[in-house]
Amino acid sequence: MENFRLYTQDINRDFIQSLLDNHFDSYSLFTGFGIWHGAEELSLCVEVISDGMDDTMSKLESIAAAIKRGNNQEAVLVTRHLINSQLL
Repeated sequence: MENFRLYTQDINRDFIQSLLDNHFDSYSLFTGFGIWHGAEELSLCVEVISDGMDDTMSKLESIAAAIKRGNNQEAVLVTRHLINSQLL
């Protein structure tokens, strides 16, 4: 299994959720505070767990690019980690 996370500023959340809804039927959103170049901002973390058998990374790269353009951001971070997981 793989854990993917997308980190962005928490603005235009409806826009972000519509992008996610077009590609995924399951994901989690976490909000918090982040620091970007010394300035505090509201942040949004999107988490997607995948079996690694699909194109999750390319979907998130496309979503990140759309968020970057749509929210006029300098960068959107996407991470990918191998995990052990189990639905109980």
